[in-house]
Amino acid sequence: MNKLWIIHRFTPFESVLASITIKPSIHLFKEYPKGAFQMDENNEPKIQNIPELEMTIPIQ
Repeated sequence: MNKLWIIHRFTPFESVLASITIKPSIHLFKEYPKGAFQMDENNEPKIQNIPELEMTIPIQ
């Protein structure tokens, strides 16, 4: 079964914005054990941004 995971990383806005940039990313996994996340120094799963898919949306 295929699953879609969506992780939201949100920081509150300090002021009114002119645009929002969406930065897609993927989790990095270990080779063994299969399916285990690679972890950073803070024990958080590592992610890799995909700059080719970044999109900036203007706010009117």
